Parts: sequence; structure tokens; C-alpha cells
Amino acid sequence: MATATRTPISEMPVVILAGGMGTRLKEETDRLPKPLLPIGERPILWHIMKLYQHHGARRFVLCLGYKSWLIKEYFLRYREHVCDFTLDASNGHAAEFLSKRPGRGELEDHLRGDRSHHDDGRPA
Repeated sequence: MATATRTPISEMPVVILAGGMGTRLKEETDRLPKPLLPIGERPILWHIMKLYQHHGARRFVLCLGYKSWLIKEYFLRYREHVCDFTLDASNGHAAEFLSKRPGRGELEDHLRGDRSHHDDGRPA
């Protein structure tokens, strides 16, 4: 008899249905799709994904519909919304993103020109 193996949650995609029009919230969903309506400083969808991530989920499949381009844009530009950045005036004002909310020492190192880590925190 074959034994069943359990797939770790980190390897299973979490499928989130996020395509409805949110008609009961019509006043709000005229401008934003329901998954992007804010709870505090972040959208509802972000909070849902964080709950799954807390339990080990790493892959998400978002089934989108109504105003899907806004949801795609939010996640494609997510790093721009949450990271600090510097502008280098010497190369045409190119933005360089720092790691997520750097600690004080990390920010001071960056401002002094220490490039010992990539933007994602990996050693250079």
C-alpha cells in the first residue's frame, strides 16, 4: 500500500478569488476593486496574503476580473511603495531602491557608500 506524502504549504499555491465587482461596496469600488480597498495602510488582499504567508505559504495565484489592471499594477509596483530609495543626480536621476525599510546602521552604511549588500539583502 502506498503512503501519502504531505506537500509542504510553501510548495502549494494559494488560489485567491479576487475578481468580483464588490457591488455591496459600490461607493468605494467605483474607484478601486474590493481587493485593493484599504484596511489601515494596506489593501484587504495584502492582509489576506500576509495571513497565509505567516503559515508558510509563498506562492499565490490571484484570479482577477473587475479592474484587474489596478491589482496587477499594485503588486508589480509594490517595491516602489514600501521601500526607501535614493536618487543619483549624476546618472540622470536613476532611482536605487534600498532593502525593505533599512535599519539605522544599514541606511548610514548606504549613505556612506558601503555597497556590501544588494538591494534584497544578499551579500554583494
